[in-house]
Amino acid sequence: MILQSKTQFNKLNPLKFLSTGKLDEIKLKDPNPLFKIFSVAHEGLSKPKVLGEGHYEISWGRKAVQSVYDKIKTGLQCISGHTKDNLGRGEKTIGEIVGKGLETIGGILNSLVVVYFPEKNDSNYDVISMEADLLWDSNGRGRGIADVVTDVMRFALGNSKNSTPAFDGAIELGSIQCFENDDTSEKETQNKIKGGKPMPTFQEVKQFISENKVFPSQLFELSDIIGKMEVKDGKIIFYGGDDKVNAVLNRQLPDLSQYEGKVKEKDVEIERLKKIEESYANDKKNFMRSTASADVLEYAKKFNLSEKQIQWIQKNLDKYNPSDNKEESLKLFVEEMNSQYKRFEEILNPQIENQDFKPQQNNEEDYL
Repeated sequence: MILQSKTQFNKLNPLKFLSTGKLDEIKLKDPNPLFKIFSVAHEGLSKPKVLGEGHYEISWGRKAVQSVYDKIKTGLQCISGHTKDNLGRGEKTIGEIVGKGLETIGGILNSLVVVYFPEKNDSNYDVISMEADLLWDSNGRGRGIADVVTDVMRFALGNSKNSTPAFDGAIELGSIQCFENDDTSEKETQNKIKGGKPMPTFQEVKQFISENKVFPSQLFELSDIIGKMEVKDGKIIFYGGDDKVNAVLNRQLPDLSQYEGKVKEKDVEIERLKKIEESYANDKKNFMRSTASADVLEYAKKFNLSEKQIQWIQKNLDKYNPSDNKEESLKLFVEEMNSQYKRFEEILNPQIENQDFKPQQNNEEDYL
């Protein structure tokens, strides 16, 4: 089907914030859908009615406006005007939220919604108010500062001639109605598309994508999928992309600060155990070193060493570093000491003959 549009854009096109899938879904039941886009909250002042207290003047910052966007869900209902208690008994439902967005207009951040009107006679609605739960700080004199919206239940639509929304800017920003060209039959229309071949339906396209494992990044730019990114209160916030993708990206990690103390305790305990282990290893090494004198001298007898070489080894016993392999550590120590002794002897007496370092085979059983 060829779709044309009757469009009136004050500032924004509603279709910019409506997914292709959602539009096709609506067109299956309504070939001439009417959409309007509204600003439901923006930076600045609002004068809402607080249940049980009356009207207040509340200041809204970027964080609070962002929280409105975060809590809006597609499928929320729009009613004609507010009821006395906002409990939703018997009001006329005239529209449905089918899209949302964040947009800076004139340097002011706005939280936007796209409303689908099943009845075209309801096109005279041009202002909107939200029914929501808000955390805010009151000064007790009819004024306050918005902190964060915790829930958005629904929206009330009205006409600016007899309704005043809480936000001065909570107005219609644009509208669009799609309709089929009545001058062309369905058959003639299909013949004008793709050389007479009918365009595939949304379900057919969806099935093709699924069966052929076509990924979103192959069809769209990454910026179209994840939207825009901002850093607010030290957190990275994504908006303006696919609602489900944004919801996953904006999912906050659990607060791990409660575990910081326990982690520090474990770190202290680990350090304490390391020190105990090091102390034990040093004590073991010192004990082995204290008993090493006799072992080293006994082992040295296996080699043809002079009295001076034996004395050199005795003077350097504090350098002996015993290991679990006792014989190997003794051998390495004696060889190293003998090598050092020879180097000193060669420096002091260049004419000295180089004494071979060979074990006495007939004394091997004395040690073993």
